[in-house]
Amino acid sequence: DLSEKLELKVEDRTVKLNKLLNSIQKDLSYAKRIQKDILEINYSEIKELEIVPYYSAMLEVGGDFYGVSKPSKESYRTFLADV
Repeated sequence: DLSEKLELKVEDRTVKLNKLLNSIQKDLSYAKRIQKDILEINYSEIKELEIVPYYSAMLEVGGDFYGVSKPSKESYRTFLADV
């Protein structure tokens, strides 16, 4: 009887943990898409520079991000951060 109850408890907790894991994986996938969209640069205003970005996160979601902009005709602004 005790063994049977323990098996049911383990089975119940396994189901709950799998649901939680699936939820976390969906959240990470969503965060990855957001991060990818943030890292895209509008090159239409930066025609004079050849910028070839490459980003590869160690895990599903990384803490790095960057940006390039042209605040005036004479200058460019680059930004790189590691969170």
